[in-house]
Amino acid sequence: MRRLALLAVIATTFTLAVPAAAQTLEDLLNLSPEERRAYWDSLSEDERRALGEALRLEREQMSESERQALAESRRAEARTRWDAMSPEEQAGAREQMNAQREQRRQRMREQWDSMTPEEQAQAREKMQEKREANRQRMREQWESMSDEERAAARERMSQHRNRRGPGPQGDQARGD
Repeated sequence: MRRLALLAVIATTFTLAVPAAAQTLEDLLNLSPEERRAYWDSLSEDERRALGEALRLEREQMSESERQALAESRRAEARTRWDAMSPEEQAGAREQMNAQREQRRQRMREQWDSMTPEEQAQAREKMQEKREANRQRMREQWESMSDEERAAARERMSQHRNRRGPGPQGDQARGD
């Protein structure tokens, strides 16, 4: 019953909060990154939470292959946008991403500091369970790959590492 009430609140909030350009979750996902960011920034904290919950529920209803296809299309879209940027635009985007990352970290620190020791222990345990589930999923995915798929995955990982460069932020960030 509580779940139905939560869904009703989410649906109501989402319906009221989504502008004419995005009447469904699919419409929202089809907005350009800039439009999506502007829309997200215009929401209140409660609206963001409700929308996040609605998106999470929709993703949970997807099959694993649908989730993977969505993730792959988003990665390809992001890579295409990144590759189309000039070095100056990439540097600006990096700065913006770093600032956003720091804001998220600060919010998480504040949330952590506001927790009781019992809540912190529960959160730690939940995160460890989540990490282990992710490790298990990745292990199973790796084990189900053919030798050719594993070689291709290794190559992609190598390319990713080479793109980033050594160290946590790559050679470009250090001025090498």
